[in-house]
Amino acid sequence: MGFNSRPKLESGVFCNDVNIPAELILAGELHSLDIAQPLPGNVFNNQRSLANTYPQYSWLLNRPDVLELALKNNCLSNFNAKEWWLEILAFYIEKSCTEHLRFIEDCSAMTAALADELTEYSAEQGKTEITAYLLDLKNRKFGFKNGGDNFEL
Repeated sequence: MGFNSRPKLESGVFCNDVNIPAELILAGELHSLDIAQPLPGNVFNNQRSLANTYPQYSWLLNRPDVLELALKNNCLSNFNAKEWWLEILAFYIEKSCTEHLRFIEDCSAMTAALADELTEYSAEQGKTEITAYLLDLKNRKFGFKNGGDNFEL
């Protein structure tokens, strides 16, 4: 190590530390203290790759409160809604992190219309686990209207 060199920390080294506020982790992803701006499109791809390779460093896996904060601050305005939502739901279900889905459910970004759209889309894609989850979510959070919806699984 030279005189002017500084040690560097790996990205995500503090992601498991619950004492680090979600705001600080999100600010790091945004490279700004303004945590109400759009996230770059590659953030979630990077986080999914990190979760598969080094799960201990993925805030998406270990700190879903960061995702909840991003949703609450509308940081995801430039994401393709149906495909992105289906990907994130599938990610949590495949990683057996269904408890993380609570953060998505509690967020105001999940509307009845989006739940309808996602349920139909996931059924069309043959994603039975996600479709079942979404039907249950829709029933619990919004209730079924007009006698319920019929989806073939």
